[in-house]
This record gives sequence, structure tokens and C-alpha cells, in this order.
Amino acid sequence: MYDAYQRVAKQADTTPLSYDCVQRLLKEQAFLGVTESTHKGSGHGEGSYRVHRLLRSPEIVTRGLDGQ
Repeated sequence: MYDAYQRVAKQADTTPLSYDCVQRLLKEQAFLGVTESTHKGSGHGEGSYRVHRLLRSPEIVTRGLDGQ
């Protein structure tokens, strides 16, 4: 997800936020109920990661960002 974000930021000609900052923002969105964050893995040798899922339609989220 972060790699895709970096590509979009580059296309928009803006400096991307750090990985840690993006993770904090994703946690905040999960707290607000905009996204769902699920921890995966954690078994020996499997590694662990988070899966983020948008809980609202992209149109609603975009309208909220636009202040409508």
C-alpha cells in the first residue's frame, strides 16, 4: 500500500509522508470507523502485517475530504 501511495504522491508532484506517518494516519482512520485494520501472520517465520479495508464507499470518503 505504501508503494502505491508513493507513486500517487509522485504523480501529484508532492512529497510523500514517511512510512511511520502513513501508519499513524491509517490507525486514526480505523479508530474513526473509516477503515478496518486487521493483524495477519505472527507465526514463526511467517512475519506479520496489517490489512486495511475501507468501510465506506470511496465517494463518501472523497466528499468528506472535500468538505461536502
